[in-house]
Amino acid sequence: MNPNITYPSKGHIDVDNFLLIRRCLTTAEDPELTVCYGLQELFLVRDMLYSYPRSFKFPNANPHTWPEFMPILDRISNQIHLDNISQSWFNVSKQSGFMQSHSHLLAISSVLVYYPRLENNHTSIEFLIENEWIPVPCISGDWLHFPKEMEHRVPAGPDNSGRISISINL
Repeated sequence: MNPNITYPSKGHIDVDNFLLIRRCLTTAEDPELTVCYGLQELFLVRDMLYSYPRSFKFPNANPHTWPEFMPILDRISNQIHLDNISQSWFNVSKQSGFMQSHSHLLAISSVLVYYPRLENNHTSIEFLIENEWIPVPCISGDWLHFPKEMEHRVPAGPDNSGRISISINL
């Protein structure tokens, strides 16, 4: 590893995510709080339910305000300064779901991603480091913290259905 290159920080929280997963799935069914872009639509995410577009208008579309997410935020706050949360949202992937390359320029300084549900068959998030896409394997309960400018993506896989992530702009 090159010490002059920024890599994402990674941690794990051993916690039961059942209530948080249920809240994500229930909220994903609410068309007022969630958007679904299909495979034919040209957008950043495809074949995925997510609350990002609605999180600007509806506080309930921001998982960092949910009581089900508080125990996780409490544990992460021991390692990362979380006072400057500007926005959060969740992503629930369908079978062919993927997310194109992007960064989080609307964040103040950085991004936190938490995985309530991530199975072995789901594709790994990838980060663009020194012009090369580097996969960062994660499991349920993992979190990643990285600068807002860091390009990342989630490629399509054979079956990404049920993959749930929560993103927070800090």
